[in-house]
Amino acid sequence: MAGDANPRPMKTHEGRLIDDLRQANILVVDHSKMNLAMIKKLLTRDGYDGVQTTQDPFSVASFCEEEAIDLVILDIKMPQLDGFGVINSIHEVRSNLRGHKFTGSGL
Repeated sequence: MAGDANPRPMKTHEGRLIDDLRQANILVVDHSKMNLAMIKKLLTRDGYDGVQTTQDPFSVASFCEEEAIDLVILDIKMPQLDGFGVINSIHEVRSNLRGHKFTGSGL
């Protein structure tokens, strides 16, 4: 379907299928409080209810292991542990978790 934001169902952490990504539990990771607030506000405004945020990249893997997180959106350029390090730590505990990376600066 052209223009459809969710062309096929997504499998969640628990294995259930969701037809609409807005039903997913999303974790946003960034060192900037302002970026976290902006992204959460935009996602919430667009109907994403399960949005959580953190500034602590070291807590992400254990958080993803304990919580039913379906999608991680994270900054690549963070001062203590970059996004690639976070992805590696997540994959040690949840190899099937989807992630989208972003950066506010040029690479």
